[in-house]
Amino acid sequence: MTAWASRLSISEVTDRVSLESFLPLFALLINSTRLDNGRHKIEQAPNPNPDGFVEFPDGYKASPILLGEPYPMEILARNLTQWWPTAKSDVLRLSTYKWFVYEGYLLPALVASCFALLAEMYTADAGSNGDKRRTRLKYLSSPISDFGIRDDEEIILDCGLFPFNFRTLYAMLDPYVKHGLPSGVDAVPAFTVARELRKNAPRLHHEKERFSVLRDVDLQRSIQHYGLFIEHGKGPILGSLVGFMNRVAGVGSFPIDKKLTVEWAYMLCGILRPNLAIENI
Repeated sequence: MTAWASRLSISEVTDRVSLESFLPLFALLINSTRLDNGRHKIEQAPNPNPDGFVEFPDGYKASPILLGEPYPMEILARNLTQWWPTAKSDVLRLSTYKWFVYEGYLLPALVASCFALLAEMYTADAGSNGDKRRTRLKYLSSPISDFGIRDDEEIILDCGLFPFNFRTLYAMLDPYVKHGLPSGVDAVPAFTVARELRKNAPRLHHEKERFSVLRDVDLQRSIQHYGLFIEHGKGPILGSLVGFMNRVAGVGSFPIDKKLTVEWAYMLCGILRPNLAIENI
């Protein structure tokens, strides 16, 4: 039994998965896409030193980091010293490595993860002969009406604050690490805002615009070609994913963002599907 499914309540028609128990798995899905970011060995030591700062045209000063050849993830997981041999301390080495991993490509990771949730959980319906399951998220006693929203109450999962030294984590993730998720990951950065925190803490998020994955018409139409996407990695889903990401960004995306969004959506669908299978309950 997976950790998120331990609070599953089953009816004849729909399996309801508690949002609170599903969020660690979802945070792990989001962050698993970016674990390759820190794979290249550091050739030039960027230990904090104002004398080594370079001033950029906008006046910003920073210490450049020169990267070398990529390292296999299994080696890095065992010994980060090989990644940055000249770091002043183990603490600085680990902190810098995590900054590398969780700094970039957040939007492609979010779009790909939300699409996988749409495709693998919210598109499957219970069959008339009972051989298919329909799984949906719930928050407390109510079904989720949209991603992150329940009856005007918002639940925010933020996986982008780590590079800004806001280092809250979902820990003890061993029960979740299966079906293609990376082994050896015991914690990932994530911050959840729900009713209690919203009531008792200063506001951290200021909404500029809202985008629904669950109710996006273009994504809904493209899901009809899910088989073509999963079997051959092509079809209308590719354009719908990139179009949705561009709408969220408000500008055209870079080629690398498009490439990663499609690749990660394909990968995460393959990971989430077996995690929702009946044998994991």
